[in-house]
Amino acid sequence: MYAGVALRRLQRLDEAVASISRATEMFKANSDIDAYCSCLSTLADCFRDDSRLEEALEKYREACAMQGDEGSGMTPSIAALTRPYTLAQVGECLGLLGHRAEAITTLTEAIALMEQFQLNYRQARALEALAAVLTEEGRTGESRRAYTRAAEVFEAIGDVEASSRCATWRPPHPDTPKAGVRGISACCSAWSGPFRTTWIERTGQALGLSIQVRSDHDDHQEKANSSAS
Repeated sequence: MYAGVALRRLQRLDEAVASISRATEMFKANSDIDAYCSCLSTLADCFRDDSRLEEALEKYREACAMQGDEGSGMTPSIAALTRPYTLAQVGECLGLLGHRAEAITTLTEAIALMEQFQLNYRQARALEALAAVLTEEGRTGESRRAYTRAAEVFEAIGDVEASSRCATWRPPHPDTPKAGVRGISACCSAWSGPFRTTWIERTGQALGLSIQVRSDHDDHQEKANSSAS
């Protein structure tokens, strides 16, 4: 599986999917349920990065079902530790697919389960994702509370930029001027590929912003063009 993870980091997603799929089948055949479930989530990550959201959602749900089933064969402590985060990924995919009501319910459940753990980046990210979906639904009061909580968690883990972004959020107004905002990409700094771009753009839409997302390749190309001229 480690080869697949490395390939994913290199954005060689087709190769990553093939490698992780082989590992998934191997762990399943060997009845190593913990590793099998981990592979399912990693495979879902690859699909998500490649904007194959329906396939990602299917794998996340499969992993989440195993983590929530006492008879699945998973080590109980591992299942309890990993399920909240997998559930949050289910919610994020649902939000991107436009299933907002289900996304809100799922993210809310995931965040409640995360409260038992030490504050961390994934909890803050889930809160911000929930806030964005609530904004899309026009539930600005609830969205404001979620952004406030996200700001608190980001501050607690030392992410000042993300904390400030969430703390200064205001409901979008029809006359709000559109602006290119690159700073919002900090909330997705752990992601890469087309999925990251999609989520940043969707978050920006929820905030009433028009966001231009540039890749590292774009920046390098611009510098190369400047040098050539």
